[in-house]
Amino acid sequence: MLLHVHAKPRVTIYTITAKAFLIPAITLHAVCFQVPRAVRCEAGRGFPPERPKTMKFCPNCNFILYPKEDKDERKLVYYCRSPRCDHEEDAPDPYVFRNQVIKTRTVNLDHVLSAVANDPTLQRSTADCPLCHYHEAVLIQSTQNVKSNKLTLIFVCCNPNCGHKWTDDDP
Repeated sequence: MLLHVHAKPRVTIYTITAKAFLIPAITLHAVCFQVPRAVRCEAGRGFPPERPKTMKFCPNCNFILYPKEDKDERKLVYYCRSPRCDHEEDAPDPYVFRNQVIKTRTVNLDHVLSAVANDPTLQRSTADCPLCHYHEAVLIQSTQNVKSNKLTLIFVCCNPNCGHKWTDDDP
């Protein structure tokens, strides 16, 4: 990686990880830096707000800053674990990691044929049909969509007069 540093006021130099995340490496007295095939960042402009969370470093000793809760003021702060430094700073966001779960559309049961109940190679379940209360159903595993990692269980009633289809998400 090539860095071109200009001798002007202070800026942080970033290293690029294997997954192309920018992580602050050191702070030098420079105005801008340039990475091959990357965007030039000038002092004061910063990065777009959708950038990933990065590691923070102590401005005094360059140790990693660790998050902790300030229980008295009920806020998140970053602190330095160095024995010779007691630096603390307020966190810009009230969270360290955010896991946002979004439920997407449900499985379209119209594409599942009721005739799968007659297939002897499919897995059977003792789940009761919510419509006719029959005690046996065929079990099929399906994803909700192409990008989803969540498996949905599809049940098909084995009662020849019913053939009702439901999922494990149904109430």
